[in-house]
Amino acid sequence: MKKLLALLLAMIMVLSLVACGSAESAETEASASAAPAETDAPAETEATTEPAPKIEGEVNIYTTWADDWVLAFTEYANEIYPDLTINMVKMNGGEMINRVEAEMGNPQGDFMCGAGCESYIQLAEEGALLPYKPAGGDAYPDYAHDADWNWFAFNLSYLGFYVDQEWCEANGVEIPDSWEDLLDPALKGQIIVTNPGTSTTGYMVLSTLVQLMGEEEGLAYYAKLHENVKTYASGGSGPSQSVALGEAPVGIGYMQHGLSLIDEGYTNMVISAPSEGTGLEVTGSAVIKGCKNEANAKAIADLVASTGWAERNKEFARGIMYACGVAGAGLEEFADTAVVELDYAWAAENKERLIAEWDKITAN
Repeated sequence: MKKLLALLLAMIMVLSLVACGSAESAETEASASAAPAETDAPAETEATTEPAPKIEGEVNIYTTWADDWVLAFTEYANEIYPDLTINMVKMNGGEMINRVEAEMGNPQGDFMCGAGCESYIQLAEEGALLPYKPAGGDAYPDYAHDADWNWFAFNLSYLGFYVDQEWCEANGVEIPDSWEDLLDPALKGQIIVTNPGTSTTGYMVLSTLVQLMGEEEGLAYYAKLHENVKTYASGGSGPSQSVALGEAPVGIGYMQHGLSLIDEGYTNMVISAPSEGTGLEVTGSAVIKGCKNEANAKAIADLVASTGWAERNKEFARGIMYACGVAGAGLEEFADTAVVELDYAWAAENKERLIAEWDKITAN
């Protein structure tokens, strides 16, 4: 598993030498895209190359990004496109996916970003996404987009544990650093994790456990974990915030949420990774099919995929890797993290079934 992570890190180092769309190129070639490899897909689903239009008017973006990311991206995009009004609509992953599905045929959003690629695979199969290869897409590794460019990755995020070390010290509990540690009776009613039915982060936890342990064993493990869960948060950032505020001693979610809070001064919190292996989310982005501001959505796609935005964002988005080849600050802290080799397409195909099994477990 560590070999997979080492390979990913090596790819990041190599890709960082390759431009995947700088801010300067985004300004002059905002909507230009290279045609993808030929496929048997019908012409209406193929990405096309179009002349770069003048970027003005508005664009409506659905996103799961944290508030600081939203603010930083809006400022960055307005530096490149000063005549563009950017409307960011923030929601959790499950809500965003459900909204895009509900609006098919009359979408109110133009672009979406955040949530795992499993959800984008599902949306692409439903015909909700418009194929588009962003400027710099040639530098993207194969795992960071689908064959027709219905979606492309923004970043890669590790699952980990947020732990209130002060609580652990006061209660004589070792800081958990394995999935098995979370079953400690001392943690009964003390863990917060997100609901996989409302949060793509929660589904990543469920999918990781099932693929790490095998479906039967993974679901059996979750039944035991449920005994120690205090509550299921609706959104991915909920567990980290609860631990930072002392509402619960342990949370499960993406490491960067906790690292950002530590940087803000919540020094009671530490981050650990499960020694058996953890999930690596491929976070997606896409232009929404039938959107009202298509040219502007494509311009935003170019920015999201650009090294310019990744470089701007990396200092306060610690512990993540960008699909375009930029490594976020603090990534070296997790170089030895064991990674589960996830089958994202399988996770997408089995999502509803696994969530139904989770519902049965947590109904008791």
